[in-house]
Amino acid sequence: MMKSLFTLILGLLLISPAIAQNDWENEQVIGINKEAPHSHYIPYTSVDQAVADVPLNSPLYLDLNGTWKFNWVKHPNLRPVDFYKNDYDVRSWDEIEVPSC
Repeated sequence: MMKSLFTLILGLLLISPAIAQNDWENEQVIGINKEAPHSHYIPYTSVDQAVADVPLNSPLYLDLNGTWKFNWVKHPNLRPVDFYKNDYDVRSWDEIEVPSC
């Protein structure tokens, strides 16, 4: 009896890490869909623009600051799944200023 109980407890301990866990609850998951580290650079169309180093003067630079639509949900399962589609209606979403700090 004691041997069976010990075997059961040992078995449960061995399979417990294999039980499905949400990624955001798993301390072993440190990055999903994360870009590898890379250097930051601004493209310019001429040497003169590069020397002046004013990103807003480059037609190859896109400033992401401004007003963004924002939708917060309490749980990832409640997120809108097709929000990336061009015809998705975001009129009811809140607006935030980016950068917000």
